[in-house]
Amino acid sequence: MRAITRKCSICKEPIYINDTNEDFFITLKNETKSYTHTNCYIEKQTTKKRSPKTVEECQEYIEQCRQNTKVTEKKKSTKNELYEFLFDMYDISYFPQYFYIKMDSVYKGTMKKLNKPVPPEDLLDMWKQKRNYLDKVAEQNRKKGNEILGVNRVNYDLAILLSKYDSYLKWKEQQKIAIAELDESKKRSIEKIEYTDVARPKRIGTFDNKVDINSMLDEI
Repeated sequence: MRAITRKCSICKEPIYINDTNEDFFITLKNETKSYTHTNCYIEKQTTKKRSPKTVEECQEYIEQCRQNTKVTEKKKSTKNELYEFLFDMYDISYFPQYFYIKMDSVYKGTMKKLNKPVPPEDLLDMWKQKRNYLDKVAEQNRKKGNEILGVNRVNYDLAILLSKYDSYLKWKEQQKIAIAELDESKKRSIEKIEYTDVARPKRIGTFDNKVDINSMLDEI
């Protein structure tokens, strides 16, 4: 196996990141990764003349960095899983760069008309659960002479899902309550609550919460 190395932020010596015996941690600042030998960090921080840290404080910081790295890597993995799902569902092989930029704005909650972040794991779960519903909406559009294909349909379906995110969060909360009740009682079986609160639209593009899909599509 070819060695993969990164330079330690303190000693500038190589860190062999694919070596399981290598003791290091990663910090992330402004989406830029920094790699540091654990011993280098502890030695630097405990020998500072002003406000030195204890070994325990250093170890606590290092552990927090490692937990943050796990969360970041999990999100990255989930994003990739979401994109692979979309490639398969819509039978496309390429997304333009603007699409990934827009998706990041969805994850961060910075896209216009969003008042909260929508993490990729929630979006993936919604897309999987509502796949059949979205296909039916697309078929109704096609029959009315308004066939939407490729990336345009992905954007259209994304607008539908975002318009129902509050309903999805309520469904998730119901799931948590049901699981808690099951753990407490252990005497009754609780059927899994299905995410079926999206009413069928009276006409294509209009949903029970009166969201203007075309308006949302302008932002997507």
